[in-house]
Amino acid sequence: MEILTLLMLSWSAILGVLRETPAEDQFGEEVRWSAFDSKPFVLVIADRESAEKGKGIGAALHSIFNGDYIAPEEHLHESPPTENIKIIPVAALPDVPGIFKWLFRRGFKKESPVGVILDWDSRLAKVCGYVPGSVAIVVKLPDRSELQNWIVRSPEEAISKVRESLK
Repeated sequence: MEILTLLMLSWSAILGVLRETPAEDQFGEEVRWSAFDSKPFVLVIADRESAEKGKGIGAALHSIFNGDYIAPEEHLHESPPTENIKIIPVAALPDVPGIFKWLFRRGFKKESPVGVILDWDSRLAKVCGYVPGSVAIVVKLPDRSELQNWIVRSPEEAISKVRESLK
């Protein structure tokens, strides 16, 4: 599989897609994107098929760029000084019927101590060029409207791409 790089991805396009139905985390909190304006952030997008791989990539990114810092529960909007890059997990969940969303939300509350964006209809994933069954990373730097995104196969590849973006 070739690394996929999409060049025409803009932050305003993503915000436009999310304007009608804002993204939320597993705690039912609406994502306040302005909370991430002050430092680089990386969306790590995965679906049910690629969830374990996505967790590993997100954990590796967090470890390399933020060290041993362990986030408290409901950390999505908090940004302590020791956190150099915000790593934001996104779960693409387009096949979850409405009546079962509460069950998935409860499962994410139990399994993840940090906020996970629950992308119920994959609107965020689609606008970011996500390919089902893969893991995508999307890098946003402060004061820039363009985004860089890749489909990645390993933690090492993700780390390399984020480092490349920060140059």
